[in-house]
Amino acid sequence: MTRAAFPVWICPVCRREFARKSQMHSCKVTSLETHLAKASPETRRIYEAVEKFLRGIGRLSIVPTKTGVSLLSRTLLGGVSIRKDYLYIGFILTREIEDRRFLRAERGSRRTYVYRIQLRTLADFDDKVRAWLREAHEVGMMAGRRWTRRDQTVRRRRTKSTAEVNSMKKLATSAFVFAAVLLCACSTRQDQLPKGEWIDLSHDLSSETLYWPTAEPFKLETVSAGMTEKGYYYSAYKFSAAEHGGTHIDAPVHFAEGRNPVDRIPLTQLIASAIKVDVTAKASGDRDYQISTSDFESWESRHGRIPEGAIVLVETGWGRYWPDRLKYLGTERLGPEAVAELHFPGLAPEAAQWLTENRSIGAIGLDTPSIDYGQSQLFESHRILMARDIPALENVANLDRLPATGAMVVALPMKIRGGSGAPLRVVALLPTPR
Repeated sequence: MTRAAFPVWICPVCRREFARKSQMHSCKVTSLETHLAKASPETRRIYEAVEKFLRGIGRLSIVPTKTGVSLLSRTLLGGVSIRKDYLYIGFILTREIEDRRFLRAERGSRRTYVYRIQLRTLADFDDKVRAWLREAHEVGMMAGRRWTRRDQTVRRRRTKSTAEVNSMKKLATSAFVFAAVLLCACSTRQDQLPKGEWIDLSHDLSSETLYWPTAEPFKLETVSAGMTEKGYYYSAYKFSAAEHGGTHIDAPVHFAEGRNPVDRIPLTQLIASAIKVDVTAKASGDRDYQISTSDFESWESRHGRIPEGAIVLVETGWGRYWPDRLKYLGTERLGPEAVAELHFPGLAPEAAQWLTENRSIGAIGLDTPSIDYGQSQLFESHRILMARDIPALENVANLDRLPATGAMVVALPMKIRGGSGAPLRVVALLPTPR
């Protein structure tokens, strides 16, 4: 018998994984195939969708049990119970999450929270359930890691020879000396992030910041600036602005009722690896260019499939016009009448539909004022993306400095409770090649 990366037993006969040694001996009656064979076709389809989704948001070990499968990861302890006509999903978390729709019980002195949902049709596994599972994955906080440590106590004992003992002593001494050298050399805690170049993808907020023609611009007012009566300098300001201006985020609730506001967007959608699709050549000859499905397919033909959970950034070259209102927006006018004069590239609705149905992205961003192109009247790309809880980053700067792959993006907005959007500080890390 061998042990897997997670505390599970691997049967030497069928090679399946089991949570306990006792389960391994009854593998013929607890196999996943047995459960799925007894389930209806609809239930099997639900299970396939759930498994694919859970694997997409985190590393997972699937362990057959008597009623279904256990799902063990470094942040989650839970399971899927497969019945003939429906499916149960349950998790045990060590911290309560804000969404209490599926909370079933609080138990134990350590305050664990039991969450459970029932799915009878594939339609039940909708975006709200997926968003809840993402939140559970974020907030799960080590339930799986803490509880599954119990199984790690089974170890093979053997008598060590004198040579082995002496060898271990020498190793321990060397480790101690190495640690002492490190402590002497490092008076402060070292940065744990990968080494590389940080790139600011945000425009600053000022009187020059561009906003939608109908929005209130950024204003900064001085409250105090100068020497105080007690002899020290002090400055303070107050600011006001619309949510959607400068480098900012569009929360899903901006165009989809009931979807995530700014403060509820999972961090996993805002901190992720990024890809960049460059359509600068096409957009330079067409102010109303709409990024198409073929642009993404062309990118994939060179770099491979868009990774799950990736932040997709599209460079149109429009960032070079910032902050020239006429060149960037297509008009210098303000007010409702100016909206009809907007001209800039955006994402075609067909491409937005393709991304939501065929890929699993975390967010999308452009170096233009809007995800939809300037002449859009129905904002279809916004509506398609945000119905799936996919936020949009707009007016992103310095995309010309990013490679097609390899960047890590951190896009953190001002956390406005219930907000439809917010100013955004977004940066990218380009790790140094090893």
